[in-house]
Amino acid sequence: MERSIRAKALLDHVERLLADDPEVLVPVRKLWIRLQREYPWRPLPTFSEFLTLLREDERFEYWPLGENPEAEPAVALPHERWSAREAAACERGPRVKLRRIPVTETLLLRILRHQIQGLLEILR
Repeated sequence: MERSIRAKALLDHVERLLADDPEVLVPVRKLWIRLQREYPWRPLPTFSEFLTLLREDERFEYWPLGENPEAEPAVALPHERWSAREAAACERGPRVKLRRIPVTETLLLRILRHQIQGLLEILR
């Protein structure tokens, strides 16, 4: 997907999503699947194209964590409920955050608290 008006609009939307996400350091796979669900009628970039767009945009800071980032995630249909295993799979792999948000001890503690709460929800 070339750097077009459509790509810019998509990345502008991603910027808004990241600004509102309490996780701050958001799994790219989770973000990409969310976009697939929000825009099922619109052709979106493949996962690897999406990674490339994020890496090339100066607004985003890309963190290559975990498994092979190029592996295409399976997309569950919007009406399907995710199992605990599927939800956990979305948490693996590379992450992205807004570059304008500095990583501080306070931020890391907030992220950790959010992740622990998410794990507790899954275990219930």
